[in-house]
Amino acid sequence: MTKPLSPTAKQTRQKIMNTFWELYKDGGIEKTSVTKICELTGYNRSTFYTYFTDVYDVLDEIEKDVISFDKFKSVIFSNIIGHDKKEVPLRVFIDFYEENNDYLVVLLGEHGDPSFRQKTIKKLAPGVFSLLGITNTEDKYLNYLIEYQSSAVLSTITKWYQNGKDIPCDELITLLYNITTNGVQHEFIQYKKSL
Repeated sequence: MTKPLSPTAKQTRQKIMNTFWELYKDGGIEKTSVTKICELTGYNRSTFYTYFTDVYDVLDEIEKDVISFDKFKSVIFSNIIGHDKKEVPLRVFIDFYEENNDYLVVLLGEHGDPSFRQKTIKKLAPGVFSLLGITNTEDKYLNYLIEYQSSAVLSTITKWYQNGKDIPCDELITLLYNITTNGVQHEFIQYKKSL
């Protein structure tokens, strides 16, 4: 069992993580180094290594916090259960994204961690299985469905943020709901008819 950190140690660790994040946002993992983190924080390398093994370890800790199952469970799943409106899960997910957008836009963006999307979907899947009352979590067909839907929703919301939320949130939710319900091809046909 890991010994709890003192308030000073927590503050030091958080400062390292915050500095890492500022560097990572600007240049990705390739432009983020222990040397630069130490230079900006004023800590020496031994202080950094007291808390982390390398910059990938810092990234992993940030990602674990952003996509913790407890966070998904309390923020998303508990708000979805019991709603009759089918678009509520999308609204709740966008609210979750909004709450964590400083991290999610970067991590899911083109310079983010390529494995983060998979880590997120892996955290989402147990909750989706639970909501649907599914016990066979090894079913390949169902896993492909979850992969497809989750990837599509995550990518679309990320694109919306990258575009400066260029359409109202309600319109995005309607679009995502319609695509989920009717399929992409149907929505293309509807769009073409509206021209």
